[in-house]
Amino acid sequence: MKNAIYQYIRRKIRNNSRKNCARFLLIIAMLCTIMLLSATSDTFQSSRTAFQSYKLANASSIGLNTYVKFTGNQFLIINHSVFDWTNVKFEVKATPVGDNSSEETLKGEPGVFNAPRIRAGGTYTASAMPLAAGGRPSVQAAAPLPYQLDISCDTPQGQSLWCGHWQ
Repeated sequence: MKNAIYQYIRRKIRNNSRKNCARFLLIIAMLCTIMLLSATSDTFQSSRTAFQSYKLANASSIGLNTYVKFTGNQFLIINHSVFDWTNVKFEVKATPVGDNSSEETLKGEPGVFNAPRIRAGGTYTASAMPLAAGGRPSVQAAAPLPYQLDISCDTPQGQSLWCGHWQ
């Protein structure tokens, strides 16, 4: 009888230690998952914040039907006109905030991109990386700058323009 009770207690301890080990591993897996989701959530939140920090303040067009989206890093341009654009010139400028035009990013020339043709319904992307003096990319990424994009091109109606300003 004494031996049977001893074996019963041993089995209980062994079963409980297995259950405890399984519980421990489950808790560790849950904590790792929570930490991973937290890190991923922070990454998505910061990219979403950067994306949402720019709004199209104003836009004007002479002869172009276009859609332009600014992600904070680049402009996505879609030709919604029924005709092709030829000799296309994109000019990207970081614009001063108020009277603060002495920022390093504003000392450089505006970024100019050319495309020989953008077909009707076609897309083009232009970088918005502000250039510092000397044409090198600026290290200023902390505070978002207002940007301006100017598009000029030849169309069947002659020279056409589109201008937009993001804040």
